[in-house]
Amino acid sequence: MVYLSPGNIRMKIPTFSLPTTHSCPGATLTCMNWCYAKKAEKSYPKVLPCRIRNLNDSKREDFKDKMISLISKTNSNYIRIHESGDFYSQIYLDKWIDICKNFPEKTFLAYTQCYKLDYSKKPDNLIIYWTMWPDSRGLPETGLKAIVISKKGKCIGNYLSEPIGLKNAFKCKKEDGLGITCDKCLYCYKAKGDVIFEVH
Repeated sequence: MVYLSPGNIRMKIPTFSLPTTHSCPGATLTCMNWCYAKKAEKSYPKVLPCRIRNLNDSKREDFKDKMISLISKTNSNYIRIHESGDFYSQIYLDKWIDICKNFPEKTFLAYTQCYKLDYSKKPDNLIIYWTMWPDSRGLPETGLKAIVISKKGKCIGNYLSEPIGLKNAFKCKKEDGLGITCDKCLYCYKAKGDVIFEVH
């Protein structure tokens, strides 16, 4: 059965996740080396099997109907697509596009490195951020960007040139120890602009 996480103690936004590695065809080497989602799969024994079940279910013909049913039961106006994983194929992306169209009153958010897929039919309530790492290539010229940078003491490598949008991007506050979570901030869900994430 497809599993839509109801959120955790810190963040109350329902999330649908897939396993790392198995569903990230656009991931760069740096991304895979620094992937925070892998930590959860290693630290919590139930996480990876759940994500693998979601991946298998996402390939079923009834996936859209199951997701629509699950989402209709949540009171949240915000849904996160992929805390881990990515749009691994056009068919899978198109399923999510159809799902989002069923809930125009809700906002869906996804960060992706699968730049080459066709997002032209996505509805306005599906917010897409292009995730950038130092070794990312082929980034679309337009659209919102999520720029991953080094954190003091943790170097992920250097960008060949300053990433487009870096100067005016908003730095995510989630890891600052101030208790700010996505459901309190909603900067990305409201598509306010480019965002910076420090590795963690």
